Amino acid sequence: MGKKLYDLIEKIAFFFLGLLFKLMRKEMTQQVRNIFSEFIKFGLVGVSNTIVSYCLYALSLQIFLKLNLFPSTDYIIANIISFLLSVLWSFYWNNKYVFKLNEGEHRSIWKALLKTYVSYGFTGIILNNILLIFCCRMFF
Repeated sequence: MGKKLYDLIEKIAFFFLGLLFKLMRKEMTQQVRNIFSEFIKFGLVGVSNTIVSYCLYALSLQIFLKLNLFPSTDYIIANIISFLLSVLWSFYWNNKYVFKLNEGEHRSIWKALLKTYVSYGFTGIILNNILLIFCCRMFF
């Protein structure tokens, strides 16, 4: 099912990309097709990551509310859990499906994962939680 859906999305995207290249009177090379295919995969992983992140946040928050855990900071802790697990989800699928290693290449998974968490940490945890605290205190 997933492969058929991806193939359909890819066919539609390449159809419109082909039209765009014809309008520009450019040739669509195999390199362009490969890069655009990678872009589509990256976008699909991003969409799935957004869904996973939202579901994890909602589930964590509901569990904390039902069990009355962390009553004044439940939404912040749920956000941190959501961030940590959704970044891991995105990292896994991007490494497995989008940015595959060429033969002979080697990548330290742990080092790459640490770099991912560090690079997303400011916007994903710090800035997001500041905005979350601000909005919750202003509107609730």
